[in-house]
Parts: sequence; C-alpha cells; structure tokens
Amino acid sequence: MSQLQTDETAEEFERKHTFKPENNIVEKIIRNIAGEEGIIIAKLISTYDEVTDEEIAERLNVRVNLIRKILYKLYENGLAKYRRVRDPETGWFIFYWTLNLNGIYDLLYKRLELVLKNLRERLEFENSHMFYRCENHCVILPFEEALEYSFHCPKCGGILEFYDNTKLKEALNKAIKKVEENLKKLQQIATS
Repeated sequence: MSQLQTDETAEEFERKHTFKPENNIVEKIIRNIAGEEGIIIAKLISTYDEVTDEEIAERLNVRVNLIRKILYKLYENGLAKYRRVRDPETGWFIFYWTLNLNGIYDLLYKRLELVLKNLRERLEFENSHMFYRCENHCVILPFEEALEYSFHCPKCGGILEFYDNTKLKEALNKAIKKVEENLKKLQQIATS
C-alpha cells in the first residue's frame, strides 16, 4: 500500500483533479521517477496554480520530508518547478510548487536519444565482429575471445561454432528506425 493516501475514493480523486496523462506516457514517466507517490503528488499539484510542500503534506496527511523528497525528484528531472519566497515573520523560505509537464518531452527526448546511441553502438559492434556460439548454446563470443579459448566454450567446454548474427542486426536496425520515428514525433509535439 502506498504511503500517501487521501480521504477520497480513487474515482473522486480522478474526477476532481486535472492531471490527465497523454496516452499514459506522463503517468509512466512520473511513476518511473517518483513512484506511485509521485503520481498522487503530481495530480494534487495540478489542481493548484502553485502550492507549498507543507500544504501538500497537510492535504495528504504525510510527513513533509517525504513530500519534499518526491518534489525534488520531479524537479531534478524537469517535471516540477518552484518559486522561493522568504517568510517575513520567520525568515524561512517558502517554496511554491507547480508542475512542468513540458519537461516530460525534454526528458523523454533525452532518454530516447540515449537509447538510440546505445542501439547504434551495439549495431556497430555487431557489424564489426564475427561471432561464435557454443554448440550447447551457453555463450556467444566475438572471434577474438573465441580464439583465446581455442574455440571451446569457457562454461561447458563445448565447441564454439560460427554464429550468423544477421537476424540480430536486422532487429537492431528495426529498433533504431522505431526510436528515430518516436524522436521525430516528439519534436513535432514539442514545436506545436
């Protein structure tokens, strides 16, 4: 059970709050960054122009330290922003938080770029090496490593045979094209 709970039913909470994930992507990203608690806090923040961490903690009946931890996770990923004001009575800073859902596109774009970079590096590796697989399917090794083991499996001692990685290269090319298409879609969404 989540540490954050409200006195409302899930249906009441959904009906009252304006946070609407687009194809669940917003919700998935927030959940990945800040867990279920992050979703609850994001939905709550979205109902205000801006709200303090103390108000969120009071509304959810949770310690303010937990709220701050989650807010900073969202902030570090560009999904929340704050305005800082000094309280004239206490001298302490008050932080007023808002969601920055435009940051989701930037975050997603950066993550997709990293995935694309990794896929391209893997494809380059697959294209530039010959591979050998154990006859018992224990391991697949590049030629250089297979040679070090005298073409015998380092796990079971079986014979290492030439392995055709064409299907893997095709799958990598397909994945690269799909990620490139998604990056183009994100660029179109961000500029519209």
